[in-house]
Formats: sequence, C-alpha cells, structure tokens
Amino acid sequence: MRDRANQVVLGFFVSIFAYCLIVLRTIRGGDEGRFIPSLAVGMGLVLALVSIGVLIFFIHHMASSIQAANIVRNATDETEAAITRLFPDELGEAASAAEAEELLRRAGQLTWQPVLSTAMGYVESIDEDGLLDLAWSDS
Repeated sequence: MRDRANQVVLGFFVSIFAYCLIVLRTIRGGDEGRFIPSLAVGMGLVLALVSIGVLIFFIHHMASSIQAANIVRNATDETEAAITRLFPDELGEAASAAEAEELLRRAGQLTWQPVLSTAMGYVESIDEDGLLDLAWSDS
C-alpha cells in the first residue's frame, strides 16, 4: 500500500463505485414517478469506460513491480535508507590524531563482549549516545 500507483487505482475504483451507488439511488421508477438523471448516468458510463483503462494500467504496473529486478531495487533502496537513518555519519565526535593513534593501539588489546538478549527479534533502533557512553566507560 506504500506504492502511490496502487493508492491512486484503489481510490479511483472506490470513488467510481460510490458515485455509481449515489446515481443508482437517485433513479426512480414506477409509483414514485419516473426520473432518470441522464447526465449522471452518462457520466457513470464514461467513468466505467475510463476505469477499464485504469485496470489495464494497474495490471501492467503490478506485472512490472513483481519482477525480480524491481523487487531487488526496492529492497536495496529501503536498506540504504535504513542504514542512513540508523547509522548517520555524524555519530559521535571526531578523534584527534593522538586519540586516534591511542585508540588503534588499544584496539589490539580489546576483547569482544557479548550482548545477551532476553528475547528473539531484530534491532529496531539504536541509542547512539548510550552506546558511546558504554564504549567510553570501559576505557
């Protein structure tokens, strides 16, 4: 439903359906006296013909959007956007040359620390400030 074309097609069909129901409600016959809104019925017919073109567009759009190349491209775009959002370039402060040299020297002495999880799942967000405080607290 994030695809704008799908939203437009769905809105188009729902609005045509609602319009035709409203026009159908205004048509009277028999005991109430005959009344047929010719202009509204003609417009409903024109909209029905236009909806055939919209349906053809929708079928073509769906056929092209489920091709492997498009699926991979969309997954790549979403992944790159998530990486940019979760790992911004401006995370932390730049180290001076002396600090960087000291950090590289101490990096060889560091040991990995496992981060245990209490539940299964995936990472939704990262507390950058808390992570940096944790990293600097062991220094």
